[in-house]
Amino acid sequence: MPTGEYRDSGGWVQVNYEGQFRIPMHRSAYEDHDYKPRFESLPTKEKYEKSKPGPKAS
Repeated sequence: MPTGEYRDSGGWVQVNYEGQFRIPMHRSAYEDHDYKPRFESLPTKEKYEKSKPGPKAS
């Protein structure tokens, strides 16, 4: 099932379709499809990027 990865301040969610591809989706469509986790529970893009493993930009 598609899941949300992060949200941005403009009301968009990055949605991961089971690792096959990722697309941005507006909050209203994300909620209409009842994707999880809930929009309010998604990290911001900045927090998501910081939580990813690997080298950090300085």
